[in-house]
Parts: sequence; C-alpha cells; structure tokens
Amino acid sequence: MSIRIGSSCALSISMALGYVVETRILTDNSSDWQNVCKHAINNKQYLILTVCINNGYNIASIPDDITWQNTIRMACQYLKSIGGSKYNCRLSLVNEPMKWIDREHYTRLINLATPIIHSYGFLVGAGNEEFVMASAHGNMYQYILDNANFDILDIHIQGSCDTQAHIDKYYNEVKSWIAYWKKPVDCTEAFYGNITASSGWNLLKAQLDMAEKLECANFCNVFNNLETSYFPVLSDPKVRDKWYELCFKINGNLHSNYWGQWLSLMEAKKPVPNIIEIEELDDMKLTVLKPGSKGNQVLWLQEILEEEYKFENAGSYDGIYGSMTLQQVKAYQTANNLEPDGFVGKFTMADLISKSENPNYWMNKLQVYMAYE
Repeated sequence: MSIRIGSSCALSISMALGYVVETRILTDNSSDWQNVCKHAINNKQYLILTVCINNGYNIASIPDDITWQNTIRMACQYLKSIGGSKYNCRLSLVNEPMKWIDREHYTRLINLATPIIHSYGFLVGAGNEEFVMASAHGNMYQYILDNANFDILDIHIQGSCDTQAHIDKYYNEVKSWIAYWKKPVDCTEAFYGNITASSGWNLLKAQLDMAEKLECANFCNVFNNLETSYFPVLSDPKVRDKWYELCFKINGNLHSNYWGQWLSLMEAKKPVPNIIEIEELDDMKLTVLKPGSKGNQVLWLQEILEEEYKFENAGSYDGIYGSMTLQQVKAYQTANNLEPDGFVGKFTMADLISKSENPNYWMNKLQVYMAYE
C-alpha cells in the first residue's frame, strides 16, 4: 500500500523532511509556518497546517470566537496565495486539544472553523489527540465524530500505542469508528520511543503498519530532524532527554543509525504518481473526462474502475463515457473525499492510480493510451 511518510511538528524548513509535512500556527507566531508551507508546496510535499491554541512554551492561549475565525481565515488566505489547493494541502484543528479545553469547547472551535475552511476549498481535519487522553476526557474522538463538522479524523499514534497489544487494541477501535462514522482517518503525529534502539525502530514500523491498515494517506512522525532553537520547552532536562530519544537527527546531525532505512521506507511507500508526475501529464494530451467523452483515456478509466475498484462492467469496455461510467466515477469520488462531479481530471486520475494495487502499471498504461490518441 502507498502512504506518504514525513514530518510532524515541522516548525522550520529544516524539519520538513519526507513526502508529507505537518506544521503549526502557534498563538505567539513562534513557528516558521509560512515558510514551511511555501517550501512544502513548492517541493511537492503534501502539507497539513495545524492551527493551535498554545504558544511555543506549550502554554494555552485560548482565542475568543472572532480571533479564532480570523486566524482560520488568515491561514486559508495565505495557503491560497502560495498555490495551495485541496489536492496539495489541508488544515487541521488544534494539536492535543484535551490539554487545553474540554470536548464541547473543541467541538465549538471545529464548527466555527469548518465553514470558513470549506469556503476556500480546503478539507478539514480534527482530533489530534493521544487515545488515552481522548478517552479520559469523555471519549473525545467519538464525541466530535457525533457533534462536529469536519472531513478527516486526525489521530495520534504515539505513547498510547507503545506495545503491539496496544497497537492492536487501538487499531480495532479506530477501525470500528471508520465503519460506523464513514470518515477517513489520517495520522498527524506518530512515534514515542527510542529510535536509536532496535526496540524503538520496530515500534515505529509497527505504528506505520497500523496507519497503513487504517488506510491513512499520511504518516507523520516526530522527529525526523529536531531543530532545538524552535522549542523553548527543551530547557527542561527531562523534556530534552525524552525528546532526543525520538529523533533521527538533531540540528541536522545524525542521531540514529536507522535513518537510512527510514528514508528507504519513505521512498518505497510513496504514492505513485507523485503530485509533480501527475502535473507533468499536462504537457501531454491529458483531457478532462466527462459524459460524452470517447477514446483511449475513457477506456483506461473503465478498466481501472473494474479491475482495481470492483465496479462491475462485465468487461465491456467501449471507451465511451456513458451513464454507467458516470455513476461509477461519482461513487468513487464520494468514497474518496473528492468532489463528486463526475469529471475525471488529473486529480481524480492521480487518486485512482495512487490507491491502486499496482500504481506503476496504471500510470504506464495511461501514458501509453495517451500517446496513441
């Protein structure tokens, strides 16, 4: 399965490593989030921007409604200004909310933010909490799934998933949420072990396996590289010693011998095609497929829908975009959080390819079909 692997809590460009980058707006503006966002979008890294309600010293600064809405609006405007879209970035709401507010207040913040974010065309994630903490505060995850309006459930696979038994427990729990609430799940923060030891390395791989089985598009672990100057809390020796255990690198210096293997996993599991590769198809003869379209690209669409996604077509691929193909495309788009308009352009094509069992096969086949049109 393909999954983007990258960096959580990337408060500076040097921390933004991998194929996905999660960065944060802190209330004292102490993170370099704007430059991180620009860097990620320019370098075709998928971007998750988390709007927080704490400052760089990990002290709460709870906004009033107007301040919160203005912050959300400012974030969306900035993302739009640097080329952000729902295909290369999204927002998430509050890191570890149960440290600062109760579940009802959190639900209110989500419901205030989501209409604004949707008006700019972006998707919204919420959750971002350790499972044990969420459970202790009134089953926060289940509460927001019932009462808040958002698109993606963001989970933290960290200290709660410290053993295989706990990983299995929370995997089964989250799987039941997916089945009941029909909402996709993503991992915005992972890993809480000693990455310099084999036990920590094996734990990280087990947590990645959990995210893959949950069909997360993204897996963000801390820290691929920790730039210490952005974290005043490291002045506490207990915090410093624990955080250093998590790091593949510290201030750019190698800290764990498993870094090379982690890079290999990032590369092996990255979605194919990447954003840049699907955009390069624009230089060929990629067309938007819609009712009435005919040709090899429609033939390709009919094949991948049946062979990879089990939409029954009795093998009668005719290369004509008719009512059956329209129905199947809309069903796929709805199930995969895409605009269910029945139009198949580069983003729906990229989604179809990246989530298939053999992405390289379907990418190559599409390019061959296009070459003969």
